[in-house]
Amino acid sequence: MLLPYPALKIKNVSDIDFFNFENELNKDDLNSLDYGLIAGLGGDFNKISLEFRYEYGMKTVGKEKTFGTQPYIFPDARNSTFKFYLGISIL
Repeated sequence: MLLPYPALKIKNVSDIDFFNFENELNKDDLNSLDYGLIAGLGGDFNKISLEFRYEYGMKTVGKEKTFGTQPYIFPDARNSTFKFYLGISIL
């Protein structure tokens, strides 16, 4: 299965005090809309369901900026996620 996905940034939140996302990143440097592809496999075995999924962001997280005369993207990164689901039926 291969499907598209949309995403929208609502807020940057972290429980770690090492880096404060709200105060140390300029929100104008980041895209608030993301899109990409999802691929995965899954199956049901009696009362257990398993699914493995990979999500690949096709849009960079940061916007293009110019430093001197050199354009760069901050950060030059995309969203990428591996997910594993385990479900157990109780009925």
